[in-house]
Amino acid sequence: ALGWRNSGLLASDLTPLPAYTAYAFARQTLQKDAFVRKINDYANIFGYAFDRGEQNIWVL
Repeated sequence: ALGWRNSGLLASDLTPLPAYTAYAFARQTLQKDAFVRKINDYANIFGYAFDRGEQNIWVL
């Protein structure tokens, strides 16, 4: 069902919206990574940092 101002993960007929696909991809890709912190060090750029062993992953 649609959320606030037509936001949400599913349409009213329960078909996935693009946000659902993006969320599912991020969840699968980051499932074994450790959350490190929010990224808000730069003007108008927001995201999250994850630790993947030898790699740092930023989701912006």
